[in-house]
Amino acid sequence: MRKQVKNILKLQMLQEIFNKNLNMTLKLPQIAVIGSQSSGKSSVLDQIIQKDFLPRGTGFITKCPIIINMRYCNSNVEYAEFSHILDKKFTDFILVKNEILNRMMVLTKKAFIVSKEPIIINYYSKNTFDLTLVDLPGLIKVPLDGQPSDIEKQVKEIIFEYTKDESSLLLCIICANMDLANSESLNICKKIDPEGKRTLGVLTKIDLMDLETDCTAILKNKNNTLLHGYIGVINRGQSDLNSSLTLVEAKKKENDFFKNHTKYKCFYPKIGSKFLIAKLNEIFHTLLVDKIPKLRKIIEDKIKDLERELDELGENVDINNDMVFTSVLQYCKIVEASLKNEEYISDKKFMFFSKNEDVFVVLIKSIFEKLKKMEFVFSGNLKEIIDNSNTFFIDESVFKHILKNRFKEFNDEIKKSCSEIFNIAISKINSVENYRFVNLAIEFNKITSDFLNLQYLRLMETIQNYSEIQMSYFNYNHPDFSKVAIFSNVIQKIVRKKKNTALSLKFDPWNSLFGSKNAENISNENIYCDESFEYELVSKATDSYFTIIKKSMIDFSIKSCYFYFVESVITKLYAEICKKIDLLEKNIFIESIDVINRRKQIKNELTHLKKAYLVFDKDLKSENESFCSE
Repeated sequence: MRKQVKNILKLQMLQEIFNKNLNMTLKLPQIAVIGSQSSGKSSVLDQIIQKDFLPRGTGFITKCPIIINMRYCNSNVEYAEFSHILDKKFTDFILVKNEILNRMMVLTKKAFIVSKEPIIINYYSKNTFDLTLVDLPGLIKVPLDGQPSDIEKQVKEIIFEYTKDESSLLLCIICANMDLANSESLNICKKIDPEGKRTLGVLTKIDLMDLETDCTAILKNKNNTLLHGYIGVINRGQSDLNSSLTLVEAKKKENDFFKNHTKYKCFYPKIGSKFLIAKLNEIFHTLLVDKIPKLRKIIEDKIKDLERELDELGENVDINNDMVFTSVLQYCKIVEASLKNEEYISDKKFMFFSKNEDVFVVLIKSIFEKLKKMEFVFSGNLKEIIDNSNTFFIDESVFKHILKNRFKEFNDEIKKSCSEIFNIAISKINSVENYRFVNLAIEFNKITSDFLNLQYLRLMETIQNYSEIQMSYFNYNHPDFSKVAIFSNVIQKIVRKKKNTALSLKFDPWNSLFGSKNAENISNENIYCDESFEYELVSKATDSYFTIIKKSMIDFSIKSCYFYFVESVITKLYAEICKKIDLLEKNIFIESIDVINRRKQIKNELTHLKKAYLVFDKDLKSENESFCSE
């Protein structure tokens, strides 16, 4: 018994510390009361609390969870406190009931709906014992006038939310005068607790059952077996309330009923609200004992996490030259890591970080890879140009004209791709942030963006120069530009078209691709002149050479983008920022208000968590020691 009291006191002290000083909820075991409307749920709660202050009536009364922390207090004055009203004790319990109703109106905005936000009441009395009850909204099957159509779903969601903790006990209120299979409260408890390991059934309205029927089989736990079984109770009826029957008188009336009833006296004294209270007390404190080691571990882990975060936030530091240049170096490393998608953890003093996760160097390649699949066709009339030329096979000027025409569109796409990559690089830079020194990252990002703008102009100039070089000279002796292969492919294509025609061309392809129509090296013997031949030859030759240009330009552009947007940043950005550091405002090293507030909050939480942790080893001497709020 002494150990049980000590555990209760420790948990009460912990709960008090958490509720008043920490922005955290201490999840202690609780008894969630689940029942349908008019199941007698409120009357059962009155019997357990042994005080009548919960709202009751017909229809939809409980519109939000009501958490009642029952606390034994060795004082002649009973009182209640609300978590939403600081430093006020209610000794008039009619006012407590009114405050519950008023608070429900606030939480539901005076509408006929439910709210997930709870009303938390601490009830202190020497006539009570230590329990935490949660009065949940009653289950609804048919919405009342003014209620939303999904009110049943909303109520169930609240019940699921408040019963998901495995340390909570489900107190399932069931009307004895209805078929157990149709009990909505039992059905929902089965969904939450399929094995019935943490459910206790309470049978109400036993006195209202037909004379020929009884619930003895259920009380014996034969049907729908629950680990904690079923307990029968007799509540105050409406006539009892009208006659102002007190809770003490109601308990005596209930006791007499079970003690003398033919069918139920065999269960006495393990039946009735007195036994229910004793059973709840036993189960609740078993749950508490199981919870204490877990709570200790939770608090211990939370202290470690907060100490780690505080260490990362760091303390206020004096700004000096070493710190300034170190911050530049840290920033440059983060930028480099961001561009190359490498992991780099900034020094905790500076706290630079990047939120962009795309691989920049891969993006460069992938953007240009798209160009390889794009077609860049000649926009003019190829047949007309060939007909107007005065050479046999291909006029070189025609060849160049076609290539330059196709290259113009391709070059425009190259420049668009460079612009796209530049914009991605800028977004990479702007993704670098500093949680601690917000202005520091903003100013460094501006300098880096300006630097990248300059690099972009240089890149575009380089690309333009390389484009002009490509179009200024055509290397017909390029190893990938095979005249023999071109002629062979074209002739084979023509032969396939003219299967029954002998095609014989006698020429030297190395000298005749760009030759005169009167060239001596071309024999007129057995020449078959197909009008599509020259068209096919020009198309094949320009396609072949354009592929060479395309490959060269894409390769050069990829390397250029990497050089200007990655390599130059890595090698030159540090010097660029250092050059301009003196021009920056002095407020770049002023900590953000979020960091200042967070550091203060962590220190406060650590103070109270460490105080809470000491409670586990606290020696509580008196068995009769009680915990009353001051």
